[in-house]
Amino acid sequence: MKKNHVLAMAALAVAAGGLAYYFFGRAATTGAPQVAAVGTPPEKLLAAHCGTCHVTPEPTQMTRERWPFVVQWMGNYVGIKNIDSVNERLVITQYIPDTPRMSPSDLGRLEAWLVAQSKPQSEMRIARPRAKVTTRFKPWKPGWVADRDLVTLAAVDERRGRVLIGAGVPEQPQLYSITRSGEVEWTVPLVSEAIDVEFIDDRYRVTIIGAFDTDRGIGQILDIVPGAPPSQVMLLNGGHRMTHTVTRDLDGDGRKDLVTTSFGDGYGPGGLGRTSVLWATEQFAEIYAAGAAEIPPGPLRGALDERVLMQEAGPLNVVVGDFDGDKKEDILLARAQGRQQLILWRNKGGRDFEKIVVKEWFPGFGLNHVEAADFDNDGDLDLVVVTGNNMEIPEPPLRPYHGVRVFENEGQLRFKERYHYPFYGALDAVVRDFDNDGDPDIASIAFFVDWEDPESFVYLENTGPYTFEASGLAKGDFWPLADHRRGRRRR
Repeated sequence: MKKNHVLAMAALAVAAGGLAYYFFGRAATTGAPQVAAVGTPPEKLLAAHCGTCHVTPEPTQMTRERWPFVVQWMGNYVGIKNIDSVNERLVITQYIPDTPRMSPSDLGRLEAWLVAQSKPQSEMRIARPRAKVTTRFKPWKPGWVADRDLVTLAAVDERRGRVLIGAGVPEQPQLYSITRSGEVEWTVPLVSEAIDVEFIDDRYRVTIIGAFDTDRGIGQILDIVPGAPPSQVMLLNGGHRMTHTVTRDLDGDGRKDLVTTSFGDGYGPGGLGRTSVLWATEQFAEIYAAGAAEIPPGPLRGALDERVLMQEAGPLNVVVGDFDGDKKEDILLARAQGRQQLILWRNKGGRDFEKIVVKEWFPGFGLNHVEAADFDNDGDLDLVVVTGNNMEIPEPPLRPYHGVRVFENEGQLRFKERYHYPFYGALDAVVRDFDNDGDPDIASIAFFVDWEDPESFVYLENTGPYTFEASGLAKGDFWPLADHRRGRRRR
């Protein structure tokens, strides 16, 4: 299997890391150079210059072979411009200061120190054995999928007995409805790739990213009603690399509101990313019934009023649920792009939210996705956090800290890590009682795998509070996966 062969969704992989302010590599460095003992100590340089944009990284969070590229890349943001054919698509030139904030000699000392304090790739490996072959799942690969250049969505509609597939060449992406026998029931051409779907009564609410590589402002939220042909109603147009939509009545007025995320581009407030609530108005039903298949940029006018919660790059996905036990549904966001954060908007009622950063990690953490479920049967929502972004690097280093984590909700919006399954390049996860024994299990996929021994799927069967038994695919069943997400039916 070639490394560049893709049967899958690059959408979440791009959305998860985009141009995250950290890492990734070029040529290998074989030795650990000596650090000159002059000037400001390297660890203080690291904290002073790197810690201003994100959590200060540790030398051991990157392989020795890749630190030189990281320093060259990040050096641009302290005013030491060094752009080449490898990093030119990663460097955001608008953030390069006119006046250098560090001398070239200090940058060189910092690089030497980071390399000296780090470990080679050979010493940064996952220690666990390969997971046994699962008996719970059997892989199925529709023959026609192999003809598509890109598959960006796979969602199972159990009620209708259909699988929705977002696929196609970049010039003509489409949404396919596939029967149990593997036949194409209908297709809908899209302006860009479908990346997420909710099942809303008799229709599909589809989030369309609007381009993987860079923001083009053409993301959409589109309702598709199955039929011959399917009909469409557009709820939002002109989104900036949209990643997720959740439909829920957040203010108790009986109308279903939308929570939307857009990854954007760049970094911070200037990166066009956005997390919003689209409040359904009293006129929503009437305007929606008119069925506009194309609308001007923005939400459906008169039907949805936008409240922007955060306007910064990096939103990945949201979970809507009661995290503090006050009977009101809150909004939890997984956010990447330099800042690796879980951000909670606590619902205070009356459409008022309080923003709280409940978790933050170092920039190479690779945050990709968050889910929630009650894993210890104590009545509150615990978290599943998926980390494994490795998008930017030509030869991605393997990171043993990537994988699937479960955090216990200890109350007072405190979450404690209770379980970690190391899993190279983990991308997404579904939490569900797969074995019908009354507790939540986890199924996860990976995109940036160890190509010498690729593992792209793991099933974590819940065997007790925060303990799991792992199984996966046989080696012969491997192909690069990116989204196995089951379509979400609105509560």
